[in-house]
Amino acid sequence: MPSLCPLPPAPCGSDSNGSVIASSASGTSGTFTTYTTANGLGSDTLNEIFVATDGGLGKWLGINFSNINTGNSGLINSTVRAIAQDAAGGLWIATAAGVSRYDPSAAAGTGWTKYQTAKGLAGNDISAIAIVPSN
Repeated sequence: MPSLCPLPPAPCGSDSNGSVIASSASGTSGTFTTYTTANGLGSDTLNEIFVATDGGLGKWLGINFSNINTGNSGLINSTVRAIAQDAAGGLWIATAAGVSRYDPSAAAGTGWTKYQTAKGLAGNDISAIAIVPSN
């Protein structure tokens, strides 16, 4: 998969300590803090870290991010707002155009289900998602 940060003005990479270095369109300034799962950064049951971005779903590969977006997956929209994991290991991804569920145990290129108003959502612009455990 392509890198999450290939286009200027948003370069990214890591330093010799493995700390992630990123910038936004307004540049890099201030102090950076490195967060890992030890600091409470969320990860899935396989210890994979995913990040919601306006360019897709970033997946941490240990050195850099890969980008999961509408061009290389079944993701419904590349503006990702939130991510949650269900008890079966599926990722529920809230986007600006609905919800995508990804089943990581499915064969490569499959495992994507899309949900929009036609499947019962009240609206397609989703800003948060949570998994409520069943009793």
